[in-house]
Amino acid sequence: MEIKQRVNLQDIASLVGGVVLAAVLVLGAAMWAETFVPAFKARMARKARNGPLIKESRELGLTYDSVLADPVRAVGKPAVWCLRRISPRETLYRGEEGKSVYIENPHGMSNPSGSMHQTCTDTLLTIKTVTALDLGTVRGLHIEASFVDYL
Repeated sequence: MEIKQRVNLQDIASLVGGVVLAAVLVLGAAMWAETFVPAFKARMARKARNGPLIKESRELGLTYDSVLADPVRAVGKPAVWCLRRISPRETLYRGEEGKSVYIENPHGMSNPSGSMHQTCTDTLLTIKTVTALDLGTVRGLHIEASFVDYL
């Protein structure tokens, strides 16, 4: 006795639906990978390029106060500082008022937040100049740096 299997319309519809769903998932994964993979590779390349600068900055251990105390030692050197942007050209070291850092190339940085509750972001930068300011009764030092990347 031979048993014949019958194929019904519901089984065919389920199979076609599964194939369509799988195709949509594969297409979605391919589109996601098309944007994710290049961005991931670019981020890894930046990390590899900045690795020596980050290592040097950690070895130097430059802080805002140490740069003001010995500007000659700091100029041209990398530093990793927690910075909070308050305007397009001014950032605050650790978000502290009175500790301004002027970034000469701010176009690579994120836009300043209007919120005063914004936290600072670890930033790799290079100290460019430390200038003494003497405006009559006001005296101080002006630190200018070049933005490299966020950590």
